[in-house]
Amino acid sequence: MEPTTSDITEFGLLLPNGQVLWNNYNSRSLETQADRQEMVAVLRKTAEECGFPEEQFTANYRWVSRRVEISVTPLGVFALNDVEVVGVDNTSIEEDSREYDTGSSDTTPDSPGNLQPSNSDGGDLRQGSVGGAAQGSA
Repeated sequence: MEPTTSDITEFGLLLPNGQVLWNNYNSRSLETQADRQEMVAVLRKTAEECGFPEEQFTANYRWVSRRVEISVTPLGVFALNDVEVVGVDNTSIEEDSREYDTGSSDTTPDSPGNLQPSNSDGGDLRQGSVGGAAQGSA
């Protein structure tokens, strides 16, 4: 597997206090030209709402740019339970034999002070694949 390198140009908003915001400003993206045009409109609207002359207010902001080089070097493929990746040896962990959320301890009162086992569905797990619909569901 060969390493790959890419270059991107990022634009950031230089604030009046000297701070540069590269990805977003007040939860607004700065990544695309349309995003940056929207930011200019927001700053103009802010100047208007605050009673400042638009040109005087917006002159306090600038765009700055930088080139970012990204180098990706693939290091290999690992088994799902590889100790180097997950940190523990999953093959030595034995299954716990305790019952989990089976409903065996669920009770409901049939009269004050008299608790009876409820009609439980056996817990939260249903038959069917993980992430899919259980058999017989619509």
